[in-house]
Amino acid sequence: MVRILLIANRKTTIDSLKRLIHTDDIIFLEASNQRSALQLARLEAPDLIILDTTSTRLGGTRLSRDLRRLLDAPIIAIVREEQDATELGATDYLIKPYTGCQLLNSVCQAMQYPRELMVGPISLNLRQRCVYAPHMTGPQPLNPKLFALLRVLIHRQGQIVTREQLMAEVWSTDFMEDTRTLDVHIRWIREIIEPDPALPLYLTTVRGIGYRLALPIGCPTP
Repeated sequence: MVRILLIANRKTTIDSLKRLIHTDDIIFLEASNQRSALQLARLEAPDLIILDTTSTRLGGTRLSRDLRRLLDAPIIAIVREEQDATELGATDYLIKPYTGCQLLNSVCQAMQYPRELMVGPISLNLRQRCVYAPHMTGPQPLNPKLFALLRVLIHRQGQIVTREQLMAEVWSTDFMEDTRTLDVHIRWIREIIEPDPALPLYLTTVRGIGYRLALPIGCPTP
């Protein structure tokens, strides 16, 4: 079953969305405010989020960012103008008024969104929020910060991600005078994904800049 979280401040809007995309294999979750939307996203881990940002009461931009920090499900944003979608970080957007066909097309495309991210033999399950590597006896669940941190690093695999970027994207802060929390979380990730955390193969430090998650040279892909 596919779980779709519908977020709109009006019940009539939610009911309209349900009628347009209803099939037997969909479970709808409904939220009419930021608090319930974030709670459902955290507890139910939906496969897709449809967010109507045309209501100022919902605070669409901030809510979209908060949802993105919570999980990696695709987000379809409903907006009034194209420029309203630029800061949302949504996977796709629809401009009001839109047709039922446009909505269904966006939903079908969004459901092709990957549910697993990989760096060589390391795989991050986006729905179950767990990671697996060959040296492990089974998938390892991650707490929200470890999941968010590893997700950012995998999304940018092969690239140097600065400490400032990681603090901003995972902890939502630009305060850089004390980054011991980041260092501790990096160590915890290494203890999970590395065969030998003391000699990391995948998650390496770029001294004075940040970190890079990449497949070691000569390491075969799965």
